[in-house]
This record gives sequence, structure tokens and C-alpha cells, in this order.
Amino acid sequence: MELVTRLDRWFAERLEGLKCREDTRAYVTGVLSGFKVEGDMSRESVVLAFADARLRGDFAAFQRIGDWVLWVDVVHPHAIHDNREIVESIGRMSYYTCHRIMRGQWHVYEELADELPRIVHGVRCKLSPPRVTFGA
Repeated sequence: MELVTRLDRWFAERLEGLKCREDTRAYVTGVLSGFKVEGDMSRESVVLAFADARLRGDFAAFQRIGDWVLWVDVVHPHAIHDNREIVESIGRMSYYTCHRIMRGQWHVYEELADELPRIVHGVRCKLSPPRVTFGA
């Protein structure tokens, strides 16, 4: 059993070499290691949350939605299995809206909007334990 004293370092080590920008990798590390219960949207409709954020133009709400989609798609993908395409699409639109609100000044949101499914897949691969095969 591995004792983890700093979750951010643990994720940073495992996500080394993830195919994305360094600042995007750092952002993903932060989302995964810093996820708080307040960000949990498992009992909410992401569609309604997105519509509400859009109505209010609420940057923090868009960021929360995108971060939750990233987190759940990596940590609990089975929770969104039946609706993965829709949920990922809403996460991507949320990150793209963050990018637009920031007037393109922070490219992390743009990369997450463009590449969320690929990044999530890469993170899952990096976090999966290596498979042991035995000789035939």
C-alpha cells in the first residue's frame, strides 16, 4: 500500500508526459487533487446548470461545470457512462465559454474545450496500474 501525503504531487508525478500543454497538465492536476464536495454535481443536471450559467454569464459556474465533468470522467466514468457524449460536450462548451470570457488570455480553457475526451483518456491511462502479463 502506498502512503500519499500530498495528493497534488502524486497526481503531478503520474501525469508527467501527458500529451497537452504544461499549464493544462498543471490545471488538470489541480482539479483532480483539489476536488471538493462543493464542486460535486452528481445530484444536479449539468444541462440545467449550463443553461443557468449561460443565462447569468457566470464564469465560476462554467468553470465548476467543466471541472466536475473532467473530474467525474476521470475518477468515476461509470457515473456518466450512459450520457458520456452529452456530459463531455457540456464540459467542453463550459471550458470554451471560460476561454471566451477571459478573451483568450488563458489557453488552458481552449485546450480543454478542444481536447477534453483525449485528455481524459490520457489521464485515465496514466493513472491505471500497469497490467501484468505472464509468459505463455
